[in-house]
Amino acid sequence: MPGTHAGTQIADDVLTGLPPDDVIFGRSAAMRPVRDRIERVAQANIPVLIRGESGTGKEIIAKLIHVRSLRGEGRFVKVYCPAIPASLIDSPLFGGQVGFFGGTTTPGQGRVEAAQGGTLFLDEIADLDTPLQGKVFHLLQDGQVLRIGAPQEMSGGVRVLCATHRSLERAMKRGEFRPDLFYRINVMSIHLPPLRERREDIPVLAEYFLQHYAAKYNRLAPPLTVQCLHGLQEYDWPGNIRELENLINSFLILGCETATLSEFMERLEVPARVRLSVSRRIHIYPAENRREHSFRL
Repeated sequence: MPGTHAGTQIADDVLTGLPPDDVIFGRSAAMRPVRDRIERVAQANIPVLIRGESGTGKEIIAKLIHVRSLRGEGRFVKVYCPAIPASLIDSPLFGGQVGFFGGTTTPGQGRVEAAQGGTLFLDEIADLDTPLQGKVFHLLQDGQVLRIGAPQEMSGGVRVLCATHRSLERAMKRGEFRPDLFYRINVMSIHLPPLRERREDIPVLAEYFLQHYAAKYNRLAPPLTVQCLHGLQEYDWPGNIRELENLINSFLILGCETATLSEFMERLEVPARVRLSVSRRIHIYPAENRREHSFRL
């Protein structure tokens, strides 16, 4: 992987980490507007604001927009805004000129330059420091970027995608987010539904994660029974898809549905009625019979 800075990540081969469309969008009606919106905005060189609760897959959607855009051959550069230290608030994004930082003899390339010809993804933009918000607005408004200490600006040449789980409208009312930046990044908005609003997609997602981690750990994936999947669909998943992924990862390591789900639900204080329902539905079948009871795509 290319070099990274605090709070940043550069991906040269974005397709490597993307699930297939039938996993990303599932079968639920809640994801149909998302698919339709992506098809409309992917090849339009405009900013897109991706909204949704934590763990709903905002970065996956940003990568999908990138690979389907006219800039899909370029780099996808992620900047996790809350991780940028205040003392380095400019240099990771915009870089620095020769000699500006402690007598350096080589110019420092910022993330905006690294994304030239590609996509800059600002994750959790609601947590962007206020002084930096103005510079991002300038980038979007004029398409120019200025290295710290540089005598003149350079062309930005990037598409900007943003994501947040917070309400930017409330942040504006509190004076924490610039209205001019909000209107520049909110040219087009995509809202991702929480997992509890797309319960019919849980079996598809669970099977995908099971196969993914089985390949990662070089293990044979024990099948998830239909009873187990029904139990998973009764839970509200406050951590959304990320929480489901972590559970399936744990299940693959422990290799036991009952132990994994019981420990998981007790830790999260799942209501007793749900724990009882799940415990009644989960059966550990003999090895030779388990496959016929497992979920199939």
